[in-house]
Amino acid sequence: MLSPDLPVPLPARVRAIPGRLRRSIRDRRAASHASAAIEGAIAEHAARLRDPRVLRWTALDAASGEGGLVVRLGPPGGPARALLRLADGEAARAGLAAEADVLARLDRTPALADWRSLVPEVLGTGVHERWQYVLETVLPGRTLRLHADPRRREHQLRAVVAAIAPLHAATFAVETVTPGLVERWVDRRIRSAAELLLPGPGERAGRDRLVGLQAELWATMGGRRVRTALVHGDLWAGNILVDGSEETARHDGGQPSAAITGIVDWDSATEHELPAHDLLHLLLYGRRRLERRPLGHVVADVLRLGLRPEERALLEPHLAPGLSERVLVLLYWLRFVEMNERRQPLAVRTGRAWRVDNVESVLRVG
Repeated sequence: MLSPDLPVPLPARVRAIPGRLRRSIRDRRAASHASAAIEGAIAEHAARLRDPRVLRWTALDAASGEGGLVVRLGPPGGPARALLRLADGEAARAGLAAEADVLARLDRTPALADWRSLVPEVLGTGVHERWQYVLETVLPGRTLRLHADPRRREHQLRAVVAAIAPLHAATFAVETVTPGLVERWVDRRIRSAAELLLPGPGERAGRDRLVGLQAELWATMGGRRVRTALVHGDLWAGNILVDGSEETARHDGGQPSAAITGIVDWDSATEHELPAHDLLHLLLYGRRRLERRPLGHVVADVLRLGLRPEERALLEPHLAPGLSERVLVLLYWLRFVEMNERRQPLAVRTGRAWRVDNVESVLRVG
């Protein structure tokens, strides 16, 4: 889910673009290229369908962030018929290609045939000017908002866990944690975290702590048999769609129940990962949003105090045998740091506050 970017002017010649999209593009040249890319994607989709009515589609609304745009397309004044994802930065283009690849793979997985209705379908891909694009189907529903009430929130979270479970079940494998896998899960991510340490008197202590965590994880993981799967990689409420009647109409045994209608934003999906990554992100990022504090602070609290009972109850059925809660949280945190650096390299590498809040705060207690 993308967040709004800084407002900028759009050249007058760019037509049929809503005001929110105008405020989402950084400069006139980028705006012109984005407009051409939108019109080009619409024209190519019309040609694929051999349906000239598609040529009347326009941009209905948009959001921007992380080097890209997400634009809903459809007839003027009508419902959205497709979702156009545009990327112009290197990291964003890589993420867009990864999303198209994983969605194609899910479409080819027979065990997920019934589940596929929760996932967008790729309608087309292409490149226009500086913009790479993927055109997807629009899924029904609205973005899930986690309840402040713990009991209602627990039912929402259980619904999301149940919705992602078929993906983990259909793509699972039992693997031996080889040195190559530890390099990927631990060593590479330790190096990524080390590069984000701020220079100064605390840098040496931070590096020593990372070396200690690396040795701990090697000793725990090396040679162990674990269950891996394809994970969504960014499973949080903002990437979950629910039935619009969820708040007032749906109940299960007298309790509110979220009716999941879609799981979106697959650009962080990765094979051969621990399914617990998805569940921990759902829990801890949800806590981060509700409490309005950095995820690193939430991770640090969990390392000091453990998961809350309701969080542990959701996670326990999915824990890898022999892997402690602490080890899973550390592995999750390392992946979170690496994925954010990959998706937003400039913001993460130059953002002093982000590095203090999400790297150094964890190392102080880890």
